[in-house]
Amino acid sequence: LPVHLQILFIIHINICHLPYSAATAEEMLYKIHYNKTGKLITASTLIPSCFCEDKFFIELKEFGEKVGLLFQITDDILDVTSSKETLGKSIGKDEALNKLTFVTYYGLDGAKNLAKETYDKCVSQIKNIENNRNKPRVFNLNKIADYLNKNNEDNIKNNI
Repeated sequence: LPVHLQILFIIHINICHLPYSAATAEEMLYKIHYNKTGKLITASTLIPSCFCEDKFFIELKEFGEKVGLLFQITDDILDVTSSKETLGKSIGKDEALNKLTFVTYYGLDGAKNLAKETYDKCVSQIKNIENNRNKPRVFNLNKIADYLNKNNEDNIKNNI
């Protein structure tokens, strides 16, 4: 990892032990997750724009950022509500490491609400592209958001 991300990660792990205000903790939470998974997902959603003279670059970038955020919120929720058998990886690690997550900051219900709001924004963003007759082929990017949202809806239905 680049040095600036290593520093953010160290701060992230120790955030609960540092004298940050709530606003600073929230900013740090978004910044870490944007740089952690957000940029990777955003880069992949920009590929269709590369093949159509950068049309819809801004829309695809914003969609990618929102999907990256939705991915991280969902991951944080599943770390608390799922099982090792279901996820195929250890659960509860974030809490054990005292990490700042969307669940620890907003609470489980707050994180679920934020996931739903973020999903709605993803759907809205991609519809702006799909409804345009000069659209690039977006290769069902909305299905990424749908998949992440389904995980959250399943958790809500199961009262997890």
